Amino acid sequence: MKDIYIHIVDDDPAMLTSICYFLASEGYESKCYRSASEFLENFWPFEGGCIVLDVKMPEISGLELFEEILKRRIDLPIIFFSGHGDLPMAVNALRKGAFHFLEKPLRPEVFLEAIKSALVEDQRRRSGLLPIDQLKDEFNNLTEREIQVISLIRKGLTNKIIAERKGLSERTIENYRANIYKKLKVHDVDELKMALDLIEAKKV
Repeated sequence: MKDIYIHIVDDDPAMLTSICYFLASEGYESKCYRSASEFLENFWPFEGGCIVLDVKMPEISGLELFEEILKRRIDLPIIFFSGHGDLPMAVNALRKGAFHFLEKPLRPEVFLEAIKSALVEDQRRRSGLLPIDQLKDEFNNLTEREIQVISLIRKGLTNKIIAERKGLSERTIENYRANIYKKLKVHDVDELKMALDLIEAKKV
């Protein structure tokens, strides 16, 4: 499994230190970079997590770094923050695939929620599952009986035991399981559990 880090890129030393201390106090591991160049030189592409970028930086701006990240196919959620309130800039970044855009001064609770959401998104991307909103829609389209069966599958029960508990044939449970896997686009119990965890995280 990849190591998970919050990568912070900001040319303001005080802001950089403050963010990294805050994340550490919340139990997150972070890596801090004082420039886009420092990030590009030291980033390990097999690390998971997310990237937090200041928009306005000398030499290479956050937006320019974002373009380079896209070119290098670094598939981590990107959170921008800026003190300039440039809405068109934010919209453009989001259209190109940025995950979130926050305004300075950062509100701790809003920033933390954005980090949590970005890490959930990173987990989904690495697992190869459907986008979370689509997973949620597919889950909401399951029948009442499929919901009952899925809760038992999640507990690790075999088709035979589930059939006995529900008073159905084992073949019927096999069909329910196949339909659930097909709808949620998962291949095994581990992927199913991860999909359900992501759906629940989305509700938070």
